[in-house]
Amino acid sequence: MVMLTHKLRMIVRTKRQREALDQALETSRLLYNAGLEERCGAWRKARLGISFYDQCKSLTLLSGDPSLHGLPVALLRWPLKRLALAFTGFFERVRGGQLPGFPRFRSAARWRSFGYSDRNGWKLVGRRLDLTRIGRFPLHLHRSLEGAVRSLAIKREGRKWFALITVELSNAKSHGGPAVGLDLGLTRLATLSTGEKLANAREEKRRSRAIAAMRRALARAVKGSKRRGRLKDRLGSLKRREANARSTHLHQLSAALTRRYSTIVVEDLSIRNMMRAASGSVDQPGRKVAQKSALNRSIGDAAWGRFVSFLVYKAERAGGQVIRVNPNNTSNLCSRCQGLTPSRIGDDFCCAHCGHSMDRDKNAALNILARGVAIPVANAA
Repeated sequence: MVMLTHKLRMIVRTKRQREALDQALETSRLLYNAGLEERCGAWRKARLGISFYDQCKSLTLLSGDPSLHGLPVALLRWPLKRLALAFTGFFERVRGGQLPGFPRFRSAARWRSFGYSDRNGWKLVGRRLDLTRIGRFPLHLHRSLEGAVRSLAIKREGRKWFALITVELSNAKSHGGPAVGLDLGLTRLATLSTGEKLANAREEKRRSRAIAAMRRALARAVKGSKRRGRLKDRLGSLKRREANARSTHLHQLSAALTRRYSTIVVEDLSIRNMMRAASGSVDQPGRKVAQKSALNRSIGDAAWGRFVSFLVYKAERAGGQVIRVNPNNTSNLCSRCQGLTPSRIGDDFCCAHCGHSMDRDKNAALNILARGVAIPVANAA
């Protein structure tokens, strides 16, 4: 089974509907913070752990509280479930020796969504979404929803509201397409083992001047002023346009690839380690800090991780697969004789053993394909 989430724009027509959505969002945030305070207080005072089910029982006792505005219990349980998942992730990171990251209290600026823990309290009727005690909202349904509807979340982005509807789809049969290797890059987003090159949209670089100008204006504005609030909204709008344009580009490329190929092989890159800052410390300052910062921005702008995640779920939906392989020396091995020849970024690859010469990125893509699929590499070249 494949779980797919559709993001649909909600049409909010009246002030009362907007206030009802804001009220539900704020109630959800306050419940999350209250649940976190309860867990911390119980452990601090009595070394007592509180589970999600314990908090649901406490919520039942508060069912008549006027501060809950008569909202459905499924909506009220959703922030408690989100809190339980936050603690589950925290304990897993502690056991794994990672940086724990204890769950934090959420301010209004850091809480932008609410949802429903089950199918109660909301209903999808054609192109309309009915939310109990909140209102009825037409949806921009740009495509039909296939599969069984499983869950709903409501998200606010600026002044717009979106419905995130998750559906469950059955796995499709593979279309029997060929396999392809994918070498990720910055000058080009990716190079295929066939030699085809995918363009990097570079959305951050394209919009950097406008965003920098808005940030300078925001820095000059008086804190707490109406002008600062307006500038903050405009900056958020610019960043959302950048993110949406990047996601659209990656969606289009990943959809085209999964329609053509049934198996896609990519490098298993540790992007977080690649983007670590080079600033160092006072005692041991970093080297080439500005260059490393620019490289990190370029990697973030390319959004390799998001691109691969799009490939994974689209391939699964189409009955295909994405295989991750070890990235070690994929650019330095000859795709014909497998001899090791160090190469520099930007240069064509020329093997020191057999004299084979070709585009550096295509050579890496062929090595990636060979590591994921058992084929004669020389024939693939």
